[in-house]
Amino acid sequence: MSYISIYIHCVWGTKHRDPVFFTYEERRELFQHIYEVAHQNGIYVDTIGGWRDHVHCLIELQSEQSLSSVIHQIKGESAHWYNVEKEGKLVWQDEYFAASVSKSRLEIVRKYIRSQEVHHLRHTFAEEYTQFTTRL
Repeated sequence: MSYISIYIHCVWGTKHRDPVFFTYEERRELFQHIYEVAHQNGIYVDTIGGWRDHVHCLIELQSEQSLSSVIHQIKGESAHWYNVEKEGKLVWQDEYFAASVSKSRLEIVRKYIRSQEVHHLRHTFAEEYTQFTTRL
């Protein structure tokens, strides 16, 4: 029997980095919706968080899933839900950041994702993205 365990830290932003999710409640409702619908569709979202203009997800990919397909599903469904249910104007950027996470670093990444509310009081999404891409 095959055993596959691939954790990916994914980050994607709103189109033009427009701040769409101004309140904590708006973000929590969006994250809860993404988490629930992903699980209903066989996508395992381990941890989710973010800020006014972006989302972080720690996802465990299954053997039959491709990263691009999973991200496409999550982004497409969440934008549709938000625009219909919340009468909002959510458009995600086409691009996204994704990096594998070793089991030894899972708890560090989980804590980082959960701390986004505090983190972005000091750092912008652009600064954060630059840090991610220059560390690789």
